[in-house]
Amino acid sequence: MERIYSIAYMERSTGISRETLRIWERRYGFPNPGRDAAGDRSYSRGELERLRIIKRLLDQGHRPGRIVPLEAAALRKLATVTPAHSSRRDTALHTAFIGLLRQREPDTAREWLQLQMSTQGLAGFIRDTLAPLITAIGDAWGGGQLSVFEEHLFTELTQRLLRQAIGALPPGGAPRVLLTTLPEEQHSLGLLMAEAILTLEGARCLSLGVNTPTPEVVTACRRHEIDILALSFSLAYPRRRIAPQLAALRTELPTTCDIWAGGACTARLRALPGVRYCPRLEDASRHLEQWRKARRT
Repeated sequence: MERIYSIAYMERSTGISRETLRIWERRYGFPNPGRDAAGDRSYSRGELERLRIIKRLLDQGHRPGRIVPLEAAALRKLATVTPAHSSRRDTALHTAFIGLLRQREPDTAREWLQLQMSTQGLAGFIRDTLAPLITAIGDAWGGGQLSVFEEHLFTELTQRLLRQAIGALPPGGAPRVLLTTLPEEQHSLGLLMAEAILTLEGARCLSLGVNTPTPEVVTACRRHEIDILALSFSLAYPRRRIAPQLAALRTELPTTCDIWAGGACTARLRALPGVRYCPRLEDASRHLEQWRKARRT
């Protein structure tokens, strides 16, 4: 059966207030929630995904009356076209945030991140603000605009924010996903972003953090009967080592345990049986949908 979401969950996940959801329901006939045993509104996964796209388009300047009534396919097509003013706006926001870090304003920087997340919802914040902001921070550090400690401060602020957000989410059901990085991979932001997205999608996530020895990864997967092992690789990780390590893990893990490798550096890796690559965050959602479809057939 399809997972059911409460209106409070929809508000937290999409960044669209429950009052607005009720207004759209009356005015446009979408969303069209059912009712649970207590008579409260309950929403489907399809409505959740459609509302996330609508929120993204609203942030780009589209009017509710034009986009809320659109079907999911039309919304996805529209979402692939990003207005030029959006990229200029994002650049200005990134510059402003970097300025907060340079001005030694950690509390203000934290509040800025929290505001973006509360406005966009967790999924929208990760996809539309955090992911490009990480790139901007890396570019600023590489160009000498930020010190090492300022880049570390950003990482710490973001990790704390994401952990709090993940902790507030209800536990998922299936699949069971173990998230970690292999030895010498110390970057954890990609791991936390993936955990947040997968938890929002209803997966049950178990995170081991970073730098887990490979034998311990295998033991954990077997002991917890993991369906998906999700590994994160940053651009700093030696790319030539990824495929051999994934191939070795594939031979050690049960065939019932899929392996997903995430990070931009996985985009051009050679295909491996039983291994899926997620160079973009949205790839995880797509693979998750395919995993569930395969289990229903």
